[in-house]
Amino acid sequence: MIRQYISSFTVMLAGIGMGFLVQMLLARGLGATDYGIYNFIFALASFVAVIGALGFETSIIRFIATLKDSPATLSSLLRFSQLFSVGFSLLAAAIVFCGLYALGYSTTYPASALGIGAGMSVMMVLLRLNSGILRGYGHGTRSVFFEIAFREFVMLVILAVFFFLRGYPLPDATSILLILLAVYALGALAAHYAATADRQTLPAYSPWPGRMQAMEWLRISFPMVVMTAARRLMQRMDIIVLGLMLPPAQVGIYALATMFADTATLASRPTLAHFSPEAARLYQQGNKPTLRRLFWHATGFIAAIHSLTALVIAVLAPFIFPYFGPEFAKAIPALWILLAGIILSAAQGPVGNLLLMTEYERWAMRITAMMAILNAIFNPLAIYFYGIEGSAFASSALIVLWNVLCWGVIIRKRILYDAA
Repeated sequence: MIRQYISSFTVMLAGIGMGFLVQMLLARGLGATDYGIYNFIFALASFVAVIGALGFETSIIRFIATLKDSPATLSSLLRFSQLFSVGFSLLAAAIVFCGLYALGYSTTYPASALGIGAGMSVMMVLLRLNSGILRGYGHGTRSVFFEIAFREFVMLVILAVFFFLRGYPLPDATSILLILLAVYALGALAAHYAATADRQTLPAYSPWPGRMQAMEWLRISFPMVVMTAARRLMQRMDIIVLGLMLPPAQVGIYALATMFADTATLASRPTLAHFSPEAARLYQQGNKPTLRRLFWHATGFIAAIHSLTALVIAVLAPFIFPYFGPEFAKAIPALWILLAGIILSAAQGPVGNLLLMTEYERWAMRITAMMAILNAIFNPLAIYFYGIEGSAFASSALIVLWNVLCWGVIIRKRILYDAA
């Protein structure tokens, strides 16, 4: 178990590191406008993929564990989840991307880029589902590899070849998106074949499930898609709304700010990975004093490492950002706002993880869904009046509010302290 955790985490960190390099190369090679087109299409495709997967990428792990003694039913579930999710994602992608075309956004985002985004959504769904199957059968490292590291490694190699052969600039955003679509398709195919070995013990043919059975599977998966979609909206709402309201160049400038801001949170991931299972174990044992000490130790470390990293990035940003192009210097104020939000959020501790690990995941789901709705309301208003700085402030303020509301549940339910 420990070796698998270490290997999974190492692969994840390698993927994140390569992803950071990929984004740096794209920002430097595409320029603000094309980098904005790339980020908007990618953010929208990612959100559509979350909806299209219908939560099966997570619930499938549970189903594999509970249906291991019913291979025919499990085979039917896997078949249903993939075919139904792909069909639903095609419908969702058609509505979203064709809707943008019908609304006239093809003058801002090329119609070919919108079409590629729709196809990418479906490939993302297939990749997520097959990665879920791998996790369900205990292959966490392979799952992380196909879902994160594989894509970033291939993109990094392709971009390195472009730079070596052509130098700057890169091809336009549409060409890069087309390459990314091919990479996703290749990753989905590879993950499918990796998962096939585990499915060899299942019946080769399984009947389509009855209506009641299918509805039960969808009912179990529904809370997971709500939670995942709300989280993705919290993470990507700013990019999506900016893309709908402002020119692509502004999206590209803001995307660079969010990329650097996100790096301030990477160092705490090992702490969170240790905190979550340990918190769940201590809560089940009723050992609140030790749980309390664990929580405050984690809070102190996360607050310190986030603050230190954020301050370093804030100081170095004015020297680094002009390297990507003179227009990217406009991202520095938004970056400072995002970093301030990260510091304030870190000071409140891993409250979301605590709720998820202590049987209060439904409270976390409700709070996250409410914050996503508020984000959809206040982010457009902030962008309308203050541009990318307004989006940064709205996103940061709502993340801090999310933490405050989670703290309210922790106090009310006395998760850390017994009743006096």
